[in-house]
Amino acid sequence: MELPRGLTTIGDCALEGCTALRKILISSTVKSIKLNSFKYCSAKTIYGEKGGYAEKYAAAAGIPFGDMSVYASESMVFTNALLFWMLLSTRYRL
Repeated sequence: MELPRGLTTIGDCALEGCTALRKILISSTVKSIKLNSFKYCSAKTIYGEKGGYAEKYAAAAGIPFGDMSVYASESMVFTNALLFWMLLSTRYRL
């Protein structure tokens, strides 16, 4: 789930009980995340700006953190590979 840019606060229990939630992308505009924002969310990873508030929150809450720039790069590689495959399959009727 990618939270909207411009969001500054994630409220208490905002995503409580979202058991399907696996990845949370938090923009650098977020400056406050309440303690129970992700209560009862299983197997989650917070992605954000390295050294930013999201990383500090993740460390304090014991939630795994991933650098958003790495996540974005991996997503871009997958997207480019998919687009390349689609181009080939259309051109050569694979």
